[in-house]
Order: sequence, then structure tokens, then C-alpha cells
Amino acid sequence: MYVSSTKTTKSTGTIPIVPQLKTILSDYLRHPAYPILLSSDGNYISPNAISTSMHYYSKKHGAHIHFHQLRHSMATRLCEADINPKIAQEILRHKKIETTLGVYTNIKKDIVEKTMSDVFSTVDLSPKYVKNSFRQSDKLKNTDEIKAISISVRS
Repeated sequence: MYVSSTKTTKSTGTIPIVPQLKTILSDYLRHPAYPILLSSDGNYISPNAISTSMHYYSKKHGAHIHFHQLRHSMATRLCEADINPKIAQEILRHKKIETTLGVYTNIKKDIVEKTMSDVFSTVDLSPKYVKNSFRQSDKLKNTDEIKAISISVRS
């Protein structure tokens, strides 16, 4: 699909689409009255109805929700799927990788925790390899209370 009406020249270009979507869009282009968005009961949903619903729920829940946030969600999903950031940048058509990674991508706390768990799953942290650097007064009675620690590394 080629997008020509964009904010910047970098945004103008070809967007790769999955075969299923290509079929739907091809049908739509052949028959413009053919609806693209359908509800679960088969009724047409206009893009304006989506924006109106987002605005309604935004006010109802005291959150600022708008259609553009779908781009942020897409960036986050690409990151969570371990897609190369340069590929995500290309899909989102950002000029700078910093925009893709710094502005559009949101990392969930559970992903960070899983990553740390994965990294340390191969590290032996048994007492014979780890020097106890806590002072007696710093010790916790329940290690389940530990959510994060601050460490300093010395060579």
C-alpha cells in the first residue's frame, strides 16, 4: 500500500501489508461501497464512529484516548515481539530511530522483570559465588518484599 498524504517526506512510502489485509483492501478498491470495518454482527463501522467511541470512553474514564495511540500500541507490540528496532522504524515510517524507541515504544514492567529473570537464569547466585554485602540492619525478614534493588558494580 502506498501512502502519499503524510506529515513528512519520510512518512511517504510503501507499507508492507499481510496477504489477508491485501485481499480486503483490494475488494474495497474494486467496490468502494464495500465496508472495511464491521462489527461482530456484520454491521458497517465508520472510522468516525471509532473516533467518537474513543472520545466517549476517554471522557468517561478520565483518560486521554485517541486514534493516534494505535501507532504507539503498534510500536510497543513490535518491541514486545522482539522485532528489530530498524524494522519497526521502517513499518512506522519514522525518520529517526529515537522517535520509534523513545517516543512511541512503551515497555511494560512485566517484560522488564521477565528479561532480568531470563538474563540471570544462567547465573549461579549461590552463596559461595555471591558475597553478602548487606549490613545486618539491612536484611529483610521476607524476601518477597524485594521488588528492585540498587547496586553498584566495582571492578
